[in-house]
Amino acid sequence: MARWTAREKEAAEWTEGLFKKKCVPGPVVPEPATPESVRAAIERFAELPTETGVMQDLAIGARRAAKGVSTDRLQGLSEVVQNAEDLGATEVRIQVREATLLVAHNGRPVRLTDVIPLSMPWLTSKAEDAEAIGRFGIGLMTLFHISPTIEVYSGHYRLRIGESGLSLAPARLSP
Repeated sequence: MARWTAREKEAAEWTEGLFKKKCVPGPVVPEPATPESVRAAIERFAELPTETGVMQDLAIGARRAAKGVSTDRLQGLSEVVQNAEDLGATEVRIQVREATLLVAHNGRPVRLTDVIPLSMPWLTSKAEDAEAIGRFGIGLMTLFHISPTIEVYSGHYRLRIGESGLSLAPARLSP
């Protein structure tokens, strides 16, 4: 982890702790405050499954399986709306721009504790929330029917999720 500043290294260490369940998710997990710290956290999240080949194979297989849970190619759209509702959104906007589907909502933004459940099927941060609609950890993966990659932009977070894993998404598209 020598490639990072002290702040970025701290974000990467918290990421590793979350991944290895060495810390309890929730308010004790500090939120990276800068784009550079978020980048370091995402880079570390992307590296962790590849450190054990079996874990990477498991994640790829799980993403493929989650994609096939529904035969409805547009199931992912309703899943995105359900996730937005779970995050307290009162408004969801969907726009098609050329070959890009954009979805935006006014619910709670992405936090560090959300990155693993967003990028790994069958994992959820909402399992204990009986009120949550999307508490099974597959919803976002059903979007793979529409696109081989999913990008999430929220605050300093920019995630690209593909069948093979998580990476940093390119800078945001202009509105």
